[in-house]
Amino acid sequence: MKKPIVLSKTVFLAIVFTLFLNAHLFSQQTFSSEKRTLLKVVTGIHYIFKNYADEIWPGYDLSKQPYIAYMPNDFVLYLNGSRAPKGFKTYPSDWPDIGAQAFIHYGVYRDLIGQFAFDFRVDSIKTFAMGLSKTQLICY
Repeated sequence: MKKPIVLSKTVFLAIVFTLFLNAHLFSQQTFSSEKRTLLKVVTGIHYIFKNYADEIWPGYDLSKQPYIAYMPNDFVLYLNGSRAPKGFKTYPSDWPDIGAQAFIHYGVYRDLIGQFAFDFRVDSIKTFAMGLSKTQLICY
């Protein structure tokens, strides 16, 4: 059984501080509050793992390793990949900077319907997929 991930006070405060400092990046009116929240989550994940990976999940660094974050039926972000998988485009330049190399797929992608998926295959890579539905994305 895996140990639960417990964040230290320093890591928790770093997450909150990062989101607070970058709030202006997500104030664009063209984004729903849920979409802005998902982008904030991705930005926070990248920052925290870049600075505290060994404290959070030893041997697994989501600031370097490819993974997927998505909003079911809306869009899928493939993060930290070296190239766009089939069906993905470059992350829009007019969207907020999320601190990571990103590619986007609009709409449903394969069988991702909101679940967390381990060993999810994208091209030749097996990765982690994190789905966050609109009801899970509490808007800040």
